[in-house]
Amino acid sequence: MTRVADDVTPARLANMSREFAASLRDTVRAEGRTRAWPLRGGVAEWDRLSAQLAQGWIPAP
Repeated sequence: MTRVADDVTPARLANMSREFAASLRDTVRAEGRTRAWPLRGGVAEWDRLSAQLAQGWIPAP
């Protein structure tokens, strides 16, 4: 079998990639529910501060 690195086979690398992607999806889902917390003013305040502090920020619709 072809080796990607000394101790990682392509199949193991693919599996690790899928696990990492699943972890990212879970994080996005969890953070998406609380993205404006703990700011008073909720999502609108989050978007206002983001636009002010990170120029070029495009708030989610």
